[in-house]
Amino acid sequence: MNNPHHDARTVAFGRELIVKRVCQEGMTTSEVARQLGISRRTAYKWLARYRQGGPAA
Repeated sequence: MNNPHHDARTVAFGRELIVKRVCQEGMTTSEVARQLGISRRTAYKWLARYRQGGPAA
């Protein structure tokens, strides 16, 4: 079975880093996205999901 998301950069650990760095450390979303090698759009998407649904989202 082939997983099309096996190289996804926004696995749970990466999502936690986005939230931690933006919400707790005060970094900009653009800066975090650049550090993690993801688009700003993706970073904003995960932040919005976190803000709507908390850690479970």
